Amino acid sequence: MFSLSSGICLSFVGNASGENAQGLFAFGYSLAQLVTAIQAGFSTYWGPYVYSHYRDEQERICRVHDVLNLLIFGFFCVLVMFEDIVFVIFPDKRGCLAIFPLLMLAVVFNILCEGTVYGNSIARKPWHDTIGIGLGALSNFGLCALLVPAFGLTGAALALVLTMIGVPALAFALGMFIPLELNAPLLVGGLVSWYVGSRSRNAETNKTRRERGTLIASGFIAGGALMGVVSALLKYFGADWFATEWNGTTGAEVLSLAMYILLIAYFVRDSLRDSARKNNGS
Repeated sequence: MFSLSSGICLSFVGNASGENAQGLFAFGYSLAQLVTAIQAGFSTYWGPYVYSHYRDEQERICRVHDVLNLLIFGFFCVLVMFEDIVFVIFPDKRGCLAIFPLLMLAVVFNILCEGTVYGNSIARKPWHDTIGIGLGALSNFGLCALLVPAFGLTGAALALVLTMIGVPALAFALGMFIPLELNAPLLVGGLVSWYVGSRSRNAETNKTRRERGTLIASGFIAGGALMGVVSALLKYFGADWFATEWNGTTGAEVLSLAMYILLIAYFVRDSLRDSARKNNGS
């Protein structure tokens, strides 16, 4: 998938910024792949061991994967720290110095992904990899179409990183254009959902809590939409009850923040309460 995604990035860079920028991106990408030397040499011996001992050596396999990930990340940090020295050797390629850490990060995430796909082969479900490659290519195409025309080489490198970590193109695009005052509540809602859905060791309990939280949130969304209609009708008939002068004061901001915190507390408490009653000891 990484080669396919990088090829898509190269195509967009060539169309948007010309052959010189395309060459710089290709050089930076090739240089960043030095970190794969660790993974390639290790996998030659580690892959067969995993397939042979995945039933009775799972704890050891997990520990070795953790050590490998730490080594790869450490190598990434060293290369980024000494990237200036690397580009002293190639002074005519310093144009890709700014995007080199992003390209390195994309390679690291790709290696981490490859290190976790043994299970698909063991379970004899290789089509999961194929589906992932297809979705990744579509996501990368969308991100490149959005970022490369606006940011050039940096946009292409960022698109590659976002593809490797599985960021959906649509969600990222919406996040770029939706104002911060609308994006911030989405982030808070995601954190609340994570908290509610991870308080129990019982997966079914966590699922029930998330579903209840979604139901409560849907009720608030519907209520907000109805009140929007009521507000529009009041304004249409000339009834303006909005406290314009008080709205910009510190007291109004403190009150709104306090009400927001109380609302979050209610969401968490009510989402956890019902499922806790049904699942004693969860």
